[in-house]
Amino acid sequence: MATLDEIVKRSYSFRVDADLDAGGWVIRFPDLPGCMTQADPFEEVGAMAQDAFEGWATDAYEMGHDIPVPSDTDEHGFQAWPRGLAFTQRSDRNPSLTSREVAKRLDVTPRRTTALAKERGVGVQKGRDWLFSEDDVVALKPRSPGRPRKEPTAASTA
Repeated sequence: MATLDEIVKRSYSFRVDADLDAGGWVIRFPDLPGCMTQADPFEEVGAMAQDAFEGWATDAYEMGHDIPVPSDTDEHGFQAWPRGLAFTQRSDRNPSLTSREVAKRLDVTPRRTTALAKERGVGVQKGRDWLFSEDDVVALKPRSPGRPRKEPTAASTA
């Protein structure tokens, strides 16, 4: 039987999903039944996942439960994190901000954020909520009112 220290050093993958009802992010470990947690904002996902994993592994070990070995993750493109965690990285734009988080940044309501997203064609709708990348946030920033000025041409200045 493996020691607790050996178990904590294993590389387990986890899945991160947006919590569309409460906001934030739900973290689940597919190989570890019942091992899950939440994070808000997205930047806390790694720390919260590590804390949940270590707590779950410690409890399971002390209670004498079998702790499954990690499934093979190499073929799915997982990259190992230190201290036994793994995380999937996507190569496309990563919409990781909820409409609530974007609304706070822009100092508007989440409803206004959604309206702007529809108007400007940015963001990704997941169920009832929207997810945004950093590029989307830039596209949602307020613009100056009115029609853009035309640059004078050589013919109009002569």
